[in-house]
Amino acid sequence: MNNKHYTSVVEVASDESFRAFVRGSDVEASRQWEQWLQENPEQREFIKEARSLVTSLRVNAVVASEATQQTLWQRIQATNVSRTQQSASIAGAAKSARPRIFTLLHLPKTIVNRQRYYWAAAASIAVLICSMIYVLYYKSSPSSVQYATTFGETQTLTLPDGSEVVLNANSELSYQWNPASDREVILKGEAFFKVSKQQFSGNPVKFHVQTADAMVEVLGTEFNVNTRRNRTMVVLNEGKIRLRSSQENVSPIELLPGEASEVRCHAEDGKRTLIKKRVKTELFSSWKDDKFLFEDTPLSEVAQTLKENYDLDIRFHDKGLAQLLFTGNVPTDNVNLLMTAIAESFQLQISRDGTTISINRLQER
Repeated sequence: MNNKHYTSVVEVASDESFRAFVRGSDVEASRQWEQWLQENPEQREFIKEARSLVTSLRVNAVVASEATQQTLWQRIQATNVSRTQQSASIAGAAKSARPRIFTLLHLPKTIVNRQRYYWAAAASIAVLICSMIYVLYYKSSPSSVQYATTFGETQTLTLPDGSEVVLNANSELSYQWNPASDREVILKGEAFFKVSKQQFSGNPVKFHVQTADAMVEVLGTEFNVNTRRNRTMVVLNEGKIRLRSSQENVSPIELLPGEASEVRCHAEDGKRTLIKKRVKTELFSSWKDDKFLFEDTPLSEVAQTLKENYDLDIRFHDKGLAQLLFTGNVPTDNVNLLMTAIAESFQLQISRDGTTISINRLQER
């Protein structure tokens, strides 16, 4: 069991396995929580209040609409996921589909004054929602969440809205948002996004990816963003997005699946250009599936990819070698295999000294 310490009642009540424990719907979750309570007696007061909160939500949801239930749950989840997302979940906790925190109860037929009961329940819900809004929006301001990967490391993230992000090596991603505001993340490096569609009060909530020189605007889609090599490049796999340059006089570009757009910053004058072209999307996002996929790729670009992801310094003793076009598919965790494939494809001599790799032509005997 992880020695996890909770900081609020809402945080405990938002835990999936805890709700199963309170409902008695999961034997394993109940066993895990009983054991956890024995190991963390100082947390019993939180547990007692959280149990009451979960029970109250179940009872007071008798006349709550589906929309009200979902909105309240999203507020609870969005506020607390930033605190717990980087901590390991309780070992062995149930990982089945998330049961709702609300259970609609059928009123007994023997109730005589049904209307009075409804009004009492509605009043209870109103008080509960007002209390939740106060706790979530005034007492619990969201904190900034940051992720970073090192060379040779990738990381799969789930954001508070359910969107999935695969963060490539040597990259950084951060975010801070409320349920009612646009979702925005800041990216440095490379990441693949699978964005879930969200609504608040009946209106779609946009998703933004902010880079140093561009803004990607999306409602729900899959795409790859790379901010390296002094530019932002976006490749769209699915859906529809709009790419805006940070330079105001550059018109935005809308992308369709199979298209890529690139914002380049020119070093000589600082101006930015924005272009669009058709591409094979798998060439740009294969890294998330743990493989390098190259197709007629200059060895200079292969070298740049290894530098960005593994901090390897590739040196060509003959400048012409950098322009050779390589096609291959190798696992990302086997750089030696990639080097062997390159050497055999072009009859080259490759040697490695620490993080430096030297490429030369084979010496004629």
